[in-house]
Amino acid sequence: MAGSGSGNALRGDKTNMGYENSSCTLPTPDPYGVALDLTAFTDAKLCAEITPDFTAEEVEFSTVSCGGTSGFGTDCAVENREYRVSVAYDMGFQNGFDRILAQFFGTSSAPVEQTPTEGDYLHVLSFSALSNMHFGTLAWETSQSDVIELPSCYVESINLSFGGAGEVPRYTAVMVANDAEFDAGAAENDNADLQSLALVQAERMVLRCSTAFRIKAMLDDGTDTALASPADVVPIVSAEVDMELPLEVIPEMTGGECNGPTESDKRAGTLTVEFKKHESNAVLSYQNWKAGTFYQADLTVTGSQIGAGEDLTFVVRFPKLCLIEAPSYEIVDPDINGYSLTFKILDSLTLIPGFTTQGPEAVFINQRPDIYLPV
Repeated sequence: MAGSGSGNALRGDKTNMGYENSSCTLPTPDPYGVALDLTAFTDAKLCAEITPDFTAEEVEFSTVSCGGTSGFGTDCAVENREYRVSVAYDMGFQNGFDRILAQFFGTSSAPVEQTPTEGDYLHVLSFSALSNMHFGTLAWETSQSDVIELPSCYVESINLSFGGAGEVPRYTAVMVANDAEFDAGAAENDNADLQSLALVQAERMVLRCSTAFRIKAMLDDGTDTALASPADVVPIVSAEVDMELPLEVIPEMTGGECNGPTESDKRAGTLTVEFKKHESNAVLSYQNWKAGTFYQADLTVTGSQIGAGEDLTFVVRFPKLCLIEAPSYEIVDPDINGYSLTFKILDSLTLIPGFTTQGPEAVFINQRPDIYLPV
């Protein structure tokens, strides 16, 4: 009688995976379509939930029968394969979320140690006006002897969900690639490679009372000042960030490998913030929505201390926001009724103090000594 064992199948909590970004450093930038050797990096392990969405288009052959068949046709082929994958997990200061977010932004600053010899490095992620030239290699096990590897993938969209005090914030990233390798023997990164990967710092973020959301009105005329604490801190229940860089793989006859995805629409994003109660507020009100007030804002999450240096830190900051919808305030509960605001994420016309660019940015202080996106 056959046994009921699982063979070489893997439990979800035993599956190994990895991710790292490409380098554009001249004179030998990493070529698109060629997977990175993840074992060459000291911090390439990834912890995540992965949901593939692989699609293809059927080649349309003529339906006129050649005779002698029952009419179902005798040929079938698919082309124009597209490989999308959703990667989701708890947000961490250096658990792979940081590397994925860096690829999405496309530009990263050189790391700066904040406290000499303590290994607390500050990284600033920002958007470039140019198309993102960096890609990442994503690979994960599907059994004890099989892997799926996306040699060159781009992050198309990212969702950052800050659910509330006492909760772990989550991210969801959608990646798109034009090729995949399903043969562990042919992949750059096989099972043994993925099993050898490690994390330098695995601490995940936890939202606490100390998590700070700051916001204030801005004019974008060169007179704005930086956000300050505690003056600009506003208590919130939760927040959610959605940003998208729409990508499309347009099939081309290149004489070789299929081309990579290109930006198919303008970049877009929203910030939604939920408040416990509606009260008179000189910054966030129906009057401000009607007046078309602009805002600058940031959200900061901190973790444990790095040696005797700075705390592990993540900041997402916005130089310019616009209320695109009226405040959502419904009187449906006999007690205090909460309300929410949804902002459109914008670029500022002027450089706002506290920012390094005129677009949204993300900041990490962690233990990674290397630049996220070498150029």
